Amino acid sequence: MSVGFVIGSFGRGGTEKYCLSIANELVIDGYQVAIYILSSKDIDLVRFSQFDSRVELHLYSEASNNFFKQLMWFRKRITQDHKVLIGLLNKGNLALPIARSKSCTKIIATRRRAFGFKGKFLLHSILRFFVELSSDFVIYNSTSLKPKGFFSRNPKFRYIPNFIELPSPVNLNHSGIQKSNYILTISNLRPEKGLLILLQACEILYSMGFDVHVKIAGEGPLRKEIEAKINAENLPIELLGKVDDTSKFLEHCLFYVQPSLTEGFSNSILEAMSFGKMVISTNVGAAKDCLGSGDFLVEPNDPFALANSISKYLSAPIKQIQVIGEINRRKVLDNFSKESSVKAHLELFEQLD
Repeated sequence: MSVGFVIGSFGRGGTEKYCLSIANELVIDGYQVAIYILSSKDIDLVRFSQFDSRVELHLYSEASNNFFKQLMWFRKRITQDHKVLIGLLNKGNLALPIARSKSCTKIIATRRRAFGFKGKFLLHSILRFFVELSSDFVIYNSTSLKPKGFFSRNPKFRYIPNFIELPSPVNLNHSGIQKSNYILTISNLRPEKGLLILLQACEILYSMGFDVHVKIAGEGPLRKEIEAKINAENLPIELLGKVDDTSKFLEHCLFYVQPSLTEGFSNSILEAMSFGKMVISTNVGAAKDCLGSGDFLVEPNDPFALANSISKYLSAPIKQIQVIGEINRRKVLDNFSKESSVKAHLELFEQLD
């Protein structure tokens, strides 16, 4: 069977990582796989190079970012023999009707986060409704994206959460964790990731007398603003920049914090859990799916709530943090393994055969 994926671009986000992992697993299982990337802007070359050599890659190379031109390029490139075509994020989903009009390919749309046309909620809804109505199946990766209203009982909607490849070996004894160790955040430095709220929470913690060090791994457009805030307030926060291998930071951090204002499914949360780490997150996207209910979840855009949750565990015994981390790793093993995700995809493809 031939499977194609359509995605707007190929950066460092969780959707790109999902696409890479699923594509590589499918070719190992004997599937023919093609990736159609509609824009060459902001391509992460390291991640792009990690595709299995058997994956067929199609990259729109023109400087123009005109979506109509990208669609015409896709229409010319797409092969007739794809049994299944999967759209990823906004542009990938919106390209699917082109495939439907050209061949008998079965199409699968995905809900991985909301359509991203700011200030145009009605347009989001119309476009998503049109794409999902014309699709054979729709995969959503978070219960926060579960369909409501017209689509609420439609059997073509399937919940398949993100997955994580478990690190091995992992120091599950946590022998390196001491009170002096740091809190970690892995995030693109963009407004929706809530890092300025994390900085405010840190100011509150320092005013409460907590001596806590924070490391932030990632790059993005807010770097200068975050850096200026850190320097102005003399905050013990370290910007690590772009980190290709975050394992050494995950293994030795005290616990992990995700302060996002909005999110789809944060792979960073799963990664931290897979390393046996306790996680504190804002209650957005799939955070509740991963962590369950409780004081590990706080409301977004509330630095006081975030500071209070962090302070509780800065005061907790190390053993308690270790136990919570071990529970988190077990959750990943039971609910978010690569094997279970690949199996769910294959079962879905079989229904389209």
